[in-house]
Amino acid sequence: MSVTFAPEGEYDFVSCNFSNANAKALLELLGMEPYNDDGLCGTIPHNQIADVRRRIVRARNTDRSQAITPTSVSYGLQGACFVEVGSTDEQVLNRLTVLDTVLDFAQTNGCAVYWG
Repeated sequence: MSVTFAPEGEYDFVSCNFSNANAKALLELLGMEPYNDDGLCGTIPHNQIADVRRRIVRARNTDRSQAITPTSVSYGLQGACFVEVGSTDEQVLNRLTVLDTVLDFAQTNGCAVYWG
């Protein structure tokens, strides 16, 4: 499963997509609630984008260890193997940069950003 962050409107060319686990970790790193009543989805209203972008700047320059995860392997029935690929600090920094690009576009064009 994955989560897409995109500006409202017909701007499909400006979006980013992360796994559920990575999107949740990123939102929590930014001090945001990743879930609402409908699941892992939400909105950043246009008037709150500047604040979220400031949080991204802070996250780039402070401890990001809560979003760094090791790779884990688990086994299910009949030998099924599930691998949850972890995240390095470099990957977290990259996700912050990509998300900031989407937010910059939305801020410049006066629209909100949705995720889900």
